[in-house]
Amino acid sequence: MENLEGRQSDDRLSALSEPLTKAQPPLTEQAAAPPFSLGVIFALVVGITGGTALIPLHYAADEYIGLVFVPSLGIGCLLVLLAPPFYFTANGTISDMGFEDLKLKQCLLPGLCSGLIWNLGNVASIFAIARVGYAVAYPIFQCALLVSSLWGVFVFKEIKSKQAISVLFGSGLVLISGAIVLGLSVGK
Repeated sequence: MENLEGRQSDDRLSALSEPLTKAQPPLTEQAAAPPFSLGVIFALVVGITGGTALIPLHYAADEYIGLVFVPSLGIGCLLVLLAPPFYFTANGTISDMGFEDLKLKQCLLPGLCSGLIWNLGNVASIFAIARVGYAVAYPIFQCALLVSSLWGVFVFKEIKSKQAISVLFGSGLVLISGAIVLGLSVGK
């Protein structure tokens, strides 16, 4: 696929940057779909890093817990942001890309909104951990799984089977019940 400058652009990156409103074929029909196992590996990395991301907060002195921790967290996020350009440079993808391949016009506002929502969650988690501790806060944070699953069912229509949706709602009830019990256990 050629971009406006006549350069070859990576179809995988182009497919990922299409607007959400455009109907796209299911992932299994995309020519360059990565293997399922790679998706599972990345999901495991998310689980491991997400579950340990605020552990360094535990080792900070009490006067550095709260909002004063947020700028350092932001700097850490910025450093991680530098990893994809290095990866794409190393595998040769970025050498064939033009600036327009970044799709900033289409992606900037949704990306900024996503980052804002994600970081609001990070700030809230810092305050939650300071008040109830890791053992209570982190399991309650897993309610995010239910929220993202509901988006998948109702907005993105990823799950259509009534049986699978029933299992999801049953699991959601268990999750919410556990979060309530954990929340009530804090005062004891």
